[in-house]
Amino acid sequence: MKNRLLLLFNLSFIFLASYGAPVNVTLKVIDQTKGQITNNVNDNNETNIFTWLDDGLRELNPSKSPTEWWWPMYNDPEYTTYTNGLLIKTENAWEWTLPLQVNPGTYEWNPHAKTLGWDAIRNGMYYYEGDNEDGNLVFTVAADGTITGSTELIIPDNNNAEKFPVTLQVVDYSKGELSDAPGTWAEDANIIAWVSGDLNDSEYWFYGFFDTTVENWDGAAGNEVSFPNGKLIKDNDKWIWQATFQAAPGTYEWNPMSILHGWASLNGYGGASWAGENMSFTVNASGEVSGDYFVNLGYGETANVTFQVDMTGVNVSPEGVYVK
Repeated sequence: MKNRLLLLFNLSFIFLASYGAPVNVTLKVIDQTKGQITNNVNDNNETNIFTWLDDGLRELNPSKSPTEWWWPMYNDPEYTTYTNGLLIKTENAWEWTLPLQVNPGTYEWNPHAKTLGWDAIRNGMYYYEGDNEDGNLVFTVAADGTITGSTELIIPDNNNAEKFPVTLQVVDYSKGELSDAPGTWAEDANIIAWVSGDLNDSEYWFYGFFDTTVENWDGAAGNEVSFPNGKLIKDNDKWIWQATFQAAPGTYEWNPMSILHGWASLNGYGGASWAGENMSFTVNASGEVSGDYFVNLGYGETANVTFQVDMTGVNVSPEGVYVK
């Protein structure tokens, strides 16, 4: 019996040594603007940021309900007996944190904000690429407790950072046939775009890519709207709908839309096409822009062309007539 117990103890020790003991991991959203981006004093003040966790993280870190999919990154009274977060205010940043117990393995998380309609931070508050196609942040805990990957999301304070002009464009080679709304209140004011981050300084969730002042916006009499950084340029061979923004170095997303077509995205319309929901572009430290910062409509479309030659009074040689 003694030898059998010793054998079981040794097997258990080998199992724990190979699998690894749970490790303490703290997930953080570090807002270096000290709440200017992640907090709203009039809406979920200091209780705004929470996170989605994958199934592996949920096993050791119970929520208040088996059906809950979110964990607070602030101190929530309803989570006092469950995995709870903490908002820490330092001299340099606000840190929205969530301490976890984690077994060795690879895990995903995705921070969200209540003020975004409980949507992901990357979809309207602060855009970042993420570590996979779902935009989730991924980290790995090795058997020896070593942690690699993304356990922190840092939101920089770009108020003092140098900003550079970035012009986004919708180029219509049909000269308005695909992009305008003639005879409506949106004539010469049809193309708009959603733009991520703090680039959009208007009161709307979108920005107009035109310089026309619309007097009856959405049919509401007296509701005038204009976009000072927007412009519609009508060239001989194309129309260019554009807007210029001041952008600090970073990666951003945008999605151009047509009011005439039910405020729908231009993706898949008029020859415009891009992968994913939005297009993205990056501004480097020197102000150089790369990625998708323009989209074409009606570009490269083919047409039947008929050539005619007036042969009246012309003698045709046996070799025929050719056009050079």
